Amino acid sequence: MTVMLNKQSQNKIAQRIETQDGRTLIYGYLTSFFLWAAGILFSLLACATLFVTIHYPHYTEGVEYKHGTTPLVIIGIAIILAIITTLKATGWLKKIDSKVSALIVSIYVGIAAISWAIMSNSFPDWDSKDLIVAASQLGHDYGDKWAPGAYMERFPFQTPYVVLIKILRYVFGQDQTYLAIELVNSMAAAATAFIVILYTGKIFNNEVANVSALLITLSWPIILYSTFAYGNLPAIPFALAALYFQQIAIEDRVFKYNIYAAFLITISIMLKSTMIVILMAMSIAWGVTAIRDNTKKSLAAIATTLLIYIVCTSGFNACVTHKYHVRLDNGLPKTTWIAMGLQRPQDPDVLNNSGGFNGYVWSWMNNYDPKQANRESLQSIHASIHDFTSNPLYAIRYFSHKEAWIWCDPTYESILNSNWSITADPHGKPMSSRPISPIAHSVYYGKIYKLTMFISDAMQTLTFAGVAFSLIKNRKTNINTIVSAIATTGFFLIYLLWEAKAQYAFPAALLPLPLAAAGCWGLASLIYNKIPAIIWSK
Repeated sequence: MTVMLNKQSQNKIAQRIETQDGRTLIYGYLTSFFLWAAGILFSLLACATLFVTIHYPHYTEGVEYKHGTTPLVIIGIAIILAIITTLKATGWLKKIDSKVSALIVSIYVGIAAISWAIMSNSFPDWDSKDLIVAASQLGHDYGDKWAPGAYMERFPFQTPYVVLIKILRYVFGQDQTYLAIELVNSMAAAATAFIVILYTGKIFNNEVANVSALLITLSWPIILYSTFAYGNLPAIPFALAALYFQQIAIEDRVFKYNIYAAFLITISIMLKSTMIVILMAMSIAWGVTAIRDNTKKSLAAIATTLLIYIVCTSGFNACVTHKYHVRLDNGLPKTTWIAMGLQRPQDPDVLNNSGGFNGYVWSWMNNYDPKQANRESLQSIHASIHDFTSNPLYAIRYFSHKEAWIWCDPTYESILNSNWSITADPHGKPMSSRPISPIAHSVYYGKIYKLTMFISDAMQTLTFAGVAFSLIKNRKTNINTIVSAIATTGFFLIYLLWEAKAQYAFPAALLPLPLAAAGCWGLASLIYNKIPAIIWSK
């Protein structure tokens, strides 16, 4: 009897081992799939940004493609890698506590961001102005922004950010609302820098975290974006913090951190709706981890996050609707944005790129009807698909131009957004006509502009190349360490169809900075090991 029981126990153990091996195998295959998909994408982006640079010579979205910047990009990358290698060789990457680096860099970014906001002397226009006006009208005088078929009814996803502006308006006063927004942006930039370094240290080690501190210091668009009254920048630190807590939850197997991540990503999505792509990437990580660990905790994390997201967003909309008597359930259908993202440029003098904003969402001015918008948008999509299939060369040219505009602008429109030479106000003056200081003039037109483009161009290519190198070098990594790269891949795929521009890619390019830091550290290690006798001794 004892022998039979022992054999049964051994069989059960063998079955469990076989099952576990099968789950581990599936986990490995799925992780490799997402890793290689992201690795190929980042390799392509690195090549594209090495040879193509986007800029806006007339301070409109009339794009020019520059192809002669490759030598400067290579020089810039060489300088940055030389700095990292020197810091590694001298031991400073190990000596400096990355938490101290995070504090110092975040203070620098915050001060630089608010200083730029003051020096630029900018003012809101386009969507930024619409959002600020909508906030001023909410609960008081429901003017043009809240009229039937107007801005807020078409774009109800902007409501959480509008409410944030309303709170700032109440606290700081009407005249200081824009300055308060710039202050919030500066705080968000500082928080982003801090969390990037902290997140990098959690995934990798102290040395790589210090490399990320250098990279975020050289990521000037995060500073220049302090003038932009929109949800992009405030949403980023919440998204990064969500990834940070998810990393802790999966690595340390503590469920409460999943709940923290759920609330943080929900806030991020409410501030900028496209951040839902990051939630999708997080769900992939939880789902694949559930296969490996054979546990319901990861699946529960997905369910909990979706529940928190649905309850928070629905509850918020219900509260705003009840309190202010506004309609938030009649927005444009998603097909409208896809239709616009596949249309030909409408105004070559102002917008000469493919798949960008062309005003299509403002069709149906006198008879706004989402159902009619959906029908016409589907017709437009079918027409665009017909154009692509009947002329493959046109399709290749169209999407190559579109993706170049989105991903090859090293500033991600951060300079353009505070110095437009055209205005949406028929009775107003454009930003570029305002009086500016000599420093601001140099940022827009002079030597500082050239320096910014030089550093940003090198940083953009190095970031993409660093991520690709890190992914390919660390092929056996866990899926929770590459969530940011999966999210960026998701953004890329969505923007193939969706209306998009360079500013939309900024969060997607910033998210995988920890992986870029790991890649740069790996490249610096190769350099250090190859030429120790020439510059330094081991």
